[in-house]
Amino acid sequence: MQIRKDFLKFRLAIFVVTDNSQGCFSTKYTRWLANERKVLFTALVNFSDMKDFKYQNVLPKIASPLFISSYNKMLKEKPFFYYNCGSDIVFYHNAPVNWIRAHSFVPYFHSERDGEGITTQLKQLSFNSIERQKLGASILNSSLFFIWWITNSDCYHLNKPEIANFKISYTNILGQHIAPLADKLAKDMLSKSKRRVYNYQTSGRVEYDEFYMKLSKSIIDEIDKVLAKHYGFTEEELDFIINYDIKYRMGDELNEE
Repeated sequence: MQIRKDFLKFRLAIFVVTDNSQGCFSTKYTRWLANERKVLFTALVNFSDMKDFKYQNVLPKIASPLFISSYNKMLKEKPFFYYNCGSDIVFYHNAPVNWIRAHSFVPYFHSERDGEGITTQLKQLSFNSIERQKLGASILNSSLFFIWWITNSDCYHLNKPEIANFKISYTNILGQHIAPLADKLAKDMLSKSKRRVYNYQTSGRVEYDEFYMKLSKSIIDEIDKVLAKHYGFTEEELDFIINYDIKYRMGDELNEE
């Protein structure tokens, strides 16, 4: 019998409460393959002290003490994202799985019912300059933002609060270093995309471009390195960010290396 390498699609939580007042601990958002179920609670689940971490009324999914140390450095910054503040647009997919996808170009989408346009799963952020637009797209595509989002979200929807509360102060130097990487990533995403066609009962023939962010990970890593330098992350913190959940995020691509 062949065991499929499926991921569990349900998002579940287990709460354990005692009256010993020994602190508050949590685990990362844990993924596992079907053949890993037997070691799920013995090898895959590790608890981290939440310390004083607070984000709204969310119980965070702390992956490592390195997340806490990185986040404490981010707290010194100001929120970067603003809404409807200009004409330079970033489009982002609102239901990520292993990668968050954002770009300044409009991906091709056409349905037999509605014609050519923008899929409803793409949401928009607007900026008042091309430089800020490129930084915004790069941040959303970064592994750093992915970790921030999955730690504090429902792990399914990318909502505006998680975007608005991400802290990074814009500087000209940061913008200058990010801009060429943003262009490089956008070009790479397009070159590796594939045109897909499906037929649905409600909308008829639907044709759209499908993107594979894991194929652009080397460029995303470059973006994370620039962000790490901006925040003053240590090499250990950067390594944690770049390699976060890499086994599941990269999947077969990692096995082929």
